[in-house]
Order: sequence, then C-alpha cells, then structure tokens
Amino acid sequence: MEDYSGIVALSFSDSTVFIEYVSLNPSYRSQSNVFKIFDDIQQKFPNLVILGNFNLSKQIQQWRQNKQKLEKDMKEKENS
Repeated sequence: MEDYSGIVALSFSDSTVFIEYVSLNPSYRSQSNVFKIFDDIQQKFPNLVILGNFNLSKQIQQWRQNKQKLEKDMKEKENS
C-alpha cells in the first residue's frame, strides 16, 4: 500500500480547472506545499485558468502574486 501526503479534488470546464479542495496530511501542510500543488496543476493544464473555492481563493491569489514576483526577479537578473 502506498502512503499519501494528501488529496486534491479538481473539476473542469472548457477554459478552467477548479480546485474543489486540497487536503494534506498535517506534516505536509505548508504554504510552499500548497503552492507546489498549484504549480503542478498549472504545469499539467497550461491552457486552463486555475480557480478555487472560497477557502482557496486567497491562497491562489497569493500564489499568483508570488509567481509574478519570481518571474519579474528572474527577468531582472537576466537583464543585469
């Protein structure tokens, strides 16, 4: 039997992937792990917009802001 660190429930439309919920084992509950899950979903479904339920919307917003900051920082490093 395999050990699982969590479960993610997704639903789809033509243009979106909707994260219904994320449930992680207590030892894996961190913002960085949730962000990794969002990254993995985006990588697997690059042409879809990620949306989430009311409880996840703030985390998804923080993830997008963090991603934009990382991309901006990388561009600045490339241009220096």
